[in-house]
Amino acid sequence: MYLQNPNMQNYEFKNGNLRLKATPVSLNEQKSPTFVAIRQEHFNMEAAISLELKDAQANDEAGISVYMEYHSHYDLFVRQNKDKSRSVVLRYKLGELEHIEKEMPLNSKGNIELNIKSDINFYYFGYTENGIYHELGKMNTRYLSSETAGGFTGVVLGLYSVSASTQSKAYADFRYMKYKGE
Repeated sequence: MYLQNPNMQNYEFKNGNLRLKATPVSLNEQKSPTFVAIRQEHFNMEAAISLELKDAQANDEAGISVYMEYHSHYDLFVRQNKDKSRSVVLRYKLGELEHIEKEMPLNSKGNIELNIKSDINFYYFGYTENGIYHELGKMNTRYLSSETAGGFTGVVLGLYSVSASTQSKAYADFRYMKYKGE
């Protein structure tokens, strides 16, 4: 599933990975960001993705979004910092409110695994680096419900890649996405 009308040149399979080319269209806009998603089909679920952000400039990002609408989503992503280091960031977008819940520096280069779990009340966010799981935070599921956020399609889990500028050549290689629901 895509948002709006996707530019298919931003999506390709390369060396067994799904490559998403970053564009300056963010998930907060009613446009077509580089975004591909699956529907969340279970209250109790676990999702994991492995990604590597490449050729990135400061503030370019790629990750996974628990997405209801352009104004209602929770984003877990890898961001390129100004000093060439990378961080894992957990951000919430609810209407006019945008909040960075947590930001953790990454010690390793290459692929990183981002993890989301849910039950009927909460989404739980974390990442795995060098085989060690790190918890980042949790947020209520109700803020992404149709009753609260509006909409009618339900929540999707979307892989995305966003650049901070039009000059960026960033892209993200996603090695896998795992989804398990009960």
